[in-house]
Amino acid sequence: MLLHDNHNHLGIGAETLSDWNGWQYGISYGRQRAPREVWDLLKGMGVTHVAWDTQVSMGWDTVAGDLMFFDFALKRTVKHAKYGGMTLAEMGPLPGPASPVPHHRGLSWAAAMPTSQGSTSSVT
Repeated sequence: MLLHDNHNHLGIGAETLSDWNGWQYGISYGRQRAPREVWDLLKGMGVTHVAWDTQVSMGWDTVAGDLMFFDFALKRTVKHAKYGGMTLAEMGPLPGPASPVPHHRGLSWAAAMPTSQGSTSSVT
């Protein structure tokens, strides 16, 4: 299980991997060009599930890293369940060919974050 921006492994009862910036050097979401590359990277490290803070980014990654992670976590994982302030999800099916996440002029952080209804904002 990948713990995003979190290093509290005690009591989980499963093998864990943390992507906490500064404490590991194998994961850099901002350097991945497409969700398929994130999927390949995490699957290659044995990740089957992803857990993240439901409401907020901790802000320890770059903006590019946060956008790529939350695009992946919100759109490419399945069976989302909330536990306290965390969301736990299974890695989804293999994404399509490695096509980059579109860059939008004026893209805001809010476009990648969940709305109060639980879906993500859409950017056109």
